[in-house]
Amino acid sequence: MMRRFMLIVAALVFAMPALAVDVNAVKVGDANDVAITYEGGTDVRAFALNITVDNGATITGISGFFSGEGAGYGIFPGRFRDYITPADPCWDDPNYTPVAPSGDPGAGYDIPSADITIELGALYDGAPNQPPVDGNLCVLQIDAPNGDCNVCIEVNLDRGKVVMNDASEATTNLPICRNIVFEQPPPPPCFPAAYVQQYAAYNAYVANGWVPEIDSWCASPDGSGYQCHGDGDGVDSGFPYYYRIYTGDLNLVISNWKATAGVKPAGADPRADIDHKDSGFPYYYLIYTGDLNRVIGNWKDKSPPLPQDCPLTEAANNSYVDPTP
Repeated sequence: MMRRFMLIVAALVFAMPALAVDVNAVKVGDANDVAITYEGGTDVRAFALNITVDNGATITGISGFFSGEGAGYGIFPGRFRDYITPADPCWDDPNYTPVAPSGDPGAGYDIPSADITIELGALYDGAPNQPPVDGNLCVLQIDAPNGDCNVCIEVNLDRGKVVMNDASEATTNLPICRNIVFEQPPPPPCFPAAYVQQYAAYNAYVANGWVPEIDSWCASPDGSGYQCHGDGDGVDSGFPYYYRIYTGDLNLVISNWKATAGVKPAGADPRADIDHKDSGFPYYYLIYTGDLNRVIGNWKDKSPPLPQDCPLTEAANNSYVDPTP
């Protein structure tokens, strides 16, 4: 088997024009999944591709790929080296994926990132067992907080290109960019649609299942709701002072300090995101100095809530503009 694998690696190196194959990026299903597909792949032996996304998007996962020997592209050279024992291969190792390791020459970054390299070769015995002419190479999970992104694919010239069984280079349609639009969940009532489209932090919370907690951001038409002033825990300090902004709110900010919108429970608690935005480049912390400063600035405040300061329900104010740009 090792000898056959070395032949695959050799095939990734040579380059001469040959048959055509089309590679594409296609949205699939209801989740943020994008399939990397190929068509016209007769006698294609291996793919080495760079894939990038823009508009603040991140490639967060990869699935849907064939693994191992047989009728698919299941030989991943960079990962084979590190995770497969030729005499006793374990093709189900979760670390064995088509993503080329970031430390390898000519490779992109590791997942999660906006720039990866995938490399896939076929290893089979006899023409009847070769990969299908058309199919999916893999499916990428993409976090697109701004609702859409361009998925761009190009041939990786350093790690093998796209090659045929005879080691000649295949003619492809690459490079290409495909704009993928992802369905966005409806915003809570206090965030008009025009506002949400520009609000990456909100979308990041939604992507990680925080929708019910974000309701604490909303004030009611009767004036209740005080979170954006620093009342993250939604209660006062009780007898005898009844401070709205006090130690419970400070502790909430501290316990979420420098948090980002990662998967629960590692991600930020939206109640601690007092200023409703992140800290910007280079860290994009959702809970940072802006939130702490607002708690400190309103420390021990027990004045009535001011509905014009926190977001109202859409029915009460359909043209709300964030007071803290």
